[in-house]
Amino acid sequence: MLFHKRLGSYRAKALRIEALAGWVASEVLGAPGAAPLARRAGRLAKADLATDMVRELTELQGTMGGIYARVQGQPEEVWRAIYHHYSRSASSPRRRRRGPISGAPR
Repeated sequence: MLFHKRLGSYRAKALRIEALAGWVASEVLGAPGAAPLARRAGRLAKADLATDMVRELTELQGTMGGIYARVQGQPEEVWRAIYHHYSRSASSPRRRRRGPISGAPR
């Protein structure tokens, strides 16, 4: 699936987010132990965009990704980061306490 003609595929985007999330966890937040989980969450964060559920109901982006990741047995830190990475604002009911791997870009 093509993300954008000049930016490449969703896979390319996922790999960029994976690298950035690992760097943010390790270098910016000073949590190098969380970097592997941050990278995993970053790589999987866009997987739900390829599902019929999210194509039909775009407001479920992130929510469904987190649910799918949990059902597939991903660690809690990973599925929660995926679930919350689309939090809209501080007043959103989905916004929760953030850990070092939940700050990946959308």
